[in-house]
Amino acid sequence: MIIENNDRSKRTREYFPIEELEYINKILFEIAIEEAEEQTKVIQEVNLPMVYNGDDDKNDSSSSSASSLPRIRTDFMDNINLNKKRSSVIDNGDDDAVLVSEKTRPATSFNNSEIRLSVGQPNHKLFKKSTAQISDENPSEFTPASPTFSIWGLVYTWQLVFLVYSIVNIWRKTDDGFLYIHPYTLHAAIFILFIVNMFLNSFWLILWDRFKFGLSACVIYVMLTTIVGICVLDHIFLWQQRWDFIQLNISGDIWAMCFIALNGHAAYSAWLLVAASLNLTIWLKRKLLVNFEGWATTFSLILLSIGIIVYWILENFIFPSQMAYTWSPWLIWFLTFAGILSKHRRLLLQKSFNQIFVLTITCVCFGLFIIRVILFSIRYSREEIPTGLHPAGL
Repeated sequence: MIIENNDRSKRTREYFPIEELEYINKILFEIAIEEAEEQTKVIQEVNLPMVYNGDDDKNDSSSSSASSLPRIRTDFMDNINLNKKRSSVIDNGDDDAVLVSEKTRPATSFNNSEIRLSVGQPNHKLFKKSTAQISDENPSEFTPASPTFSIWGLVYTWQLVFLVYSIVNIWRKTDDGFLYIHPYTLHAAIFILFIVNMFLNSFWLILWDRFKFGLSACVIYVMLTTIVGICVLDHIFLWQQRWDFIQLNISGDIWAMCFIALNGHAAYSAWLLVAASLNLTIWLKRKLLVNFEGWATTFSLILLSIGIIVYWILENFIFPSQMAYTWSPWLIWFLTFAGILSKHRRLLLQKSFNQIFVLTITCVCFGLFIIRVILFSIRYSREEIPTGLHPAGL
C-alpha cells in the first residue's frame, strides 16, 4: 500500500504494510466468531481497552469474556485514529505522519473507545460486495478507478436492448413471413452461446465475490470465448443476409443490427477482455513473490495489447466491410485506460514502469484508432464498404 507523506516540505512516498490492517480485521473476525459460539445473545459493544489488554481483574461477565479474547498489538493500534473522516493519520514509527485513505481502513467500524461488532447476524446475501469493491480490496496497477466499473451497467443495458429487439422480431412479419425466420440473421446458435455466457457470468460473479480468483479467471476466459463466438456469428449472418433486408424493404434493420447486436456484443467482448486481464492480474499477484508482483500487471497488459492489435488487424484488413461499423470496442478500451491512468496518476508521475506501459498502450491505441478512421473515410468515399445510400454495399 502506497502512502503519502503529510509533511509538505518532504514530498516523499513511503510504503506502509497493509498486513497490519489485515491482521486487525482477522483478529476482530475471530473475536466475533468466538463470542457467537459462546453466547446466545448478540454482543453489542466491546470496550476497546478490554480488547487490547485482555483485562482479567474485573469479575463481570463482559470482563471475563474479554479476558479470553486474543490480544491485539497495542503498539500499532494505539496510533490509529479511525473516526469517520475523509482521511486518517497513522504514525509509522518515524517523526513524520502518513495519510491513509478511507479505502485502506479495516472493514470493522472503530469509534474512539468502542468496537461495535454485529455478531450472530449472518449475511444471507448472495453477493456481499460489488465487483469494484473487491477490485479495490485487491489492488494492482491494472485496476482502474471505481467509476470505470460502471461499464458493466452499460454492457448489461446493451444486452437487454438486444434481447428486447430479438423478442420484438418474433411478432414482426414481412412478405416472406416472420422476421425471425427470414432473414435468418439472429441464428439459434447465437442464443445458445448467449445463454451459456449468462450462466457463466453468474457463476463468475459468485466466484469473484468469494475471492476464488484462480477459478474465476478460468471461467471469465471461457465467457470471453463464448461472446467472441457470438460476435463472429453476428457479423457472418448479417453479411450473408444483408440483401434480403434490401429486397424486403427493411434496410433499417441492417443498421439496427449493426448498433444493437454487432456493437452490443463487441462492447461486451472488449470489456470481458479487460475484466479477464484484471482477474488474471489479481490471481498472479497473489501467487508471485512480493518483489515480482509488478510482473503480474505487465503480463496482463501484454495480453490485452495483443488482443487489441489482433482486433485492429481484423477490422481493417481481414473483414473491412463486415466490421466497418463495429466501433464500440474502442470506446470501452479508451475508458479503461483513462480509468487506470486516473487511479494511478501519482505512480505515473513517479515513472512507474507499468503506468508508463499503460500510457504507451493508450497512445498506440489512439494512433491505431486514427488510422482506422482514415481507412474508413477512404473506403466510405469510394463505396468500398456499406454506406448510407447502399447499406448492403456494392
